[in-house]
Amino acid sequence: MKIHTKTLLIFFLAISLLFTAALILTTQILLSQYERLEGDLMLQKVERFHLDLQAHLKPVASATGELAASDDLDRFLAGQNPRLLSTDLSAPALSNLGLNFVSIWDNAGRLVAGQYLDDGSNTVRPLPPELVDVLRASGLAPQKRLGEMVSGRILVGNRVCFAAAAPIVHSDRTGPIAGTLIAGAFLSAQDLKDIELFSGYRLKIFPLSETSQNEAWQGILSRIHAGENPAIESLNDQEIAAFSLQNDFRGQKLFLAELIGPRVLYLAGWQSILFFLAALAATGGLLFFLIWYISDRTVLSPIRKLGERVDAASRAGELPRRLGITGSDEIATLARQIERLAESVEEAQARYRSIVEEQTEFILRYTPDGALTFANQAFCTFIGRDRTDLIGDDMVSLFPAEERSLLRAKISRLTPERSSFVLEQRFEKSPRDEYWLSRVDRAEFGPDGAAVEIQAVIRDITESRRAEQELQASEARYRTFFEAAADGIMIVDGTEERILDVNPGLSNLFGWPKDHFVGEVFWKIPPFHRLVSRISSLQTVVLWPGVRRLLAVQLKHRNGETVYVDVITVSYLSSGRQVVQWNFRDVTSSKRSEDALRQLSGRLLQLQDEERRRIARELHDSTGQNLTALQINLSLLDGAVDGADSEAGRLLSETRALADRCCNEIRTISYLLHPPLLDEVGLAFAAKWFVEGFAKRTGIPVELQVSDGFPRLSPDVETALFRVLQETMSNVHRHAGANQAWVELSLAHEEVVMHIRDNGKGMPRELVEAVNHSNSSLGVGLAGMRERLAQLGGRLLVTSDSTGTAIRATIPAFEVSPWNASES
Repeated sequence: MKIHTKTLLIFFLAISLLFTAALILTTQILLSQYERLEGDLMLQKVERFHLDLQAHLKPVASATGELAASDDLDRFLAGQNPRLLSTDLSAPALSNLGLNFVSIWDNAGRLVAGQYLDDGSNTVRPLPPELVDVLRASGLAPQKRLGEMVSGRILVGNRVCFAAAAPIVHSDRTGPIAGTLIAGAFLSAQDLKDIELFSGYRLKIFPLSETSQNEAWQGILSRIHAGENPAIESLNDQEIAAFSLQNDFRGQKLFLAELIGPRVLYLAGWQSILFFLAALAATGGLLFFLIWYISDRTVLSPIRKLGERVDAASRAGELPRRLGITGSDEIATLARQIERLAESVEEAQARYRSIVEEQTEFILRYTPDGALTFANQAFCTFIGRDRTDLIGDDMVSLFPAEERSLLRAKISRLTPERSSFVLEQRFEKSPRDEYWLSRVDRAEFGPDGAAVEIQAVIRDITESRRAEQELQASEARYRTFFEAAADGIMIVDGTEERILDVNPGLSNLFGWPKDHFVGEVFWKIPPFHRLVSRISSLQTVVLWPGVRRLLAVQLKHRNGETVYVDVITVSYLSSGRQVVQWNFRDVTSSKRSEDALRQLSGRLLQLQDEERRRIARELHDSTGQNLTALQINLSLLDGAVDGADSEAGRLLSETRALADRCCNEIRTISYLLHPPLLDEVGLAFAAKWFVEGFAKRTGIPVELQVSDGFPRLSPDVETALFRVLQETMSNVHRHAGANQAWVELSLAHEEVVMHIRDNGKGMPRELVEAVNHSNSSLGVGLAGMRERLAQLGGRLLVTSDSTGTAIRATIPAFEVSPWNASES
């Protein structure tokens, strides 16, 4: 074997061993780092869980201590306060204290009395036997030392209970202990959900009796008994769990808590390992160590930094809001998720403070005789007085005299059964500064049933009260207008399309009573049953967004007569639902007058065309023939003039030239008044003759395009389109300042379209609007052409900007001549 081969084999073997060692070492290092961080995170979650349990225990202990210090318990044990259970230990009292049960025991450890309140219940009942047995066996009673109080967790069935016991002392604080008060609250399902929500893990609680009898738990219990509490265990590649054994207040084992969280770091670690191995296999040798260095800098170091910064923030009692890890990898993504979670927690805390600590409502507390004991800053600011100045004043006297008697009457009628009232009242800062306030007053009662103190929560409703009054006035004005309007008005539900209301004007317009319309689907009843099918063919004008106008809609009166109406529709919200208001204005008289005027206009335009045709014929047949005869005579005279007479020859030559020019001008004027090509061969050839002559006369080139097979049209249609072409090209020459024009003739969807455009300076916007929307019956120029097209059912549209003007004339081809266009 050659040395080169041996060297290659040795190098390959060394690289393979190095790769294998690096693989094993790197995997162990990375996984150990991730598992350590996961373990640390789970330990933090367990500590947080312990704090959550302690947070649930503190209010129970506090409430128990306060109850035990009450003189009412001593009097109850002495038989002097038989109403204790129905007052201080009632359902509202237990609910306000956050307790599920309260029990009183004598010094012999016997149960004297107890009240039990289920979660979400408003009724108390005696302590369940199971709870009594647990409390009796717990050793919480009797208490034998003054000032001593015991609190901790106990297990009632399968439920965790936070319980506290405190000694009951005599009212004079002398003598032996009167008994023991034991109170408690259960850890509810909602409490568990809240803990999971704010702590980011799933929580399960198992009684120790269940785990001791289950072989699957023996390994976990053995680890815990060996001192590993909590015990951390990976459930699978996705989840990790921490098992924590919880004791009761005497240190006896109580239940096992299972906290399950996602293995985010573990998954991120495996992805990093796979990426590292792929790079190591591709490069090998020296690149292996480079990749190891890069991986350490880009993977391990950020993980360590993340863990260290999270640990530092946790030790400082702060939220990790600024971890400072950038990039787009899993570690940076996890860091950003932690930052966002911390920010969300801070935002939730800020919202909580804004709700609890920054009340804008007025809060007052006062005695039954009206003396103020408390006023919040919002009320002090509103009334313009200092809090120290207000305390002790008569609360009722702050309000106007006419409001005081009703307020005192409301206060005097407060009882334990009806402990609150709601009242709206007027408040005056000055004769011109009036406010309306809405208040809810709730009284607190003592054991004797007498009111001790009353709390009032007051809200300023001035703006809403004024808005309500303005709305009522506006509705009254609208109803007056609605009923008195001469136009017909119909209100339609925007969803169901049913008519909600109509005014008398609508009934008068169509001859139907109101009950014919209300409640019906509007497009199913006369006179509207054909309206929807015709809307698409009507001239619709958008006045502004959401408001449309339909012009000259033809509907039927009840008696069968035709009624022309202009319709305006507007959609808006009314009482939370979408409605459409239809306004109908009777334009029958003006429509008929307009139709008559339009017919007259059409007749005038027809007479004008006939007169042009007659004048053109007269010019061609009479004047043209005379000029031709004159030219012949001048030609004959040319031979009779002596060649020596130069002056006579010159005059004869000039006269003949004038006669020739007159003939040409007469022929041009005759053709422009009514080109015979229009009658003989149709619009296409007449248009071609016209644009060629226009280009020669004006020097403006015109490009004409006629669609293949363009047919002959009725004389009226061809005449109207030719007049549009004449007028438009005249405007191009006189006003547009263009150096190029285009004319297109086509037939599409049984409509003839003439499209003329130029590259001139354009038309003023107001002139364009006037041409497109003019309502004049007869006009000159383009407005007259628009009216001429309208007589034949056509339309004219003008568009213009700085790049030129375009005119589009469209007219139905009512009667297509039997000839096609003649050959060119």
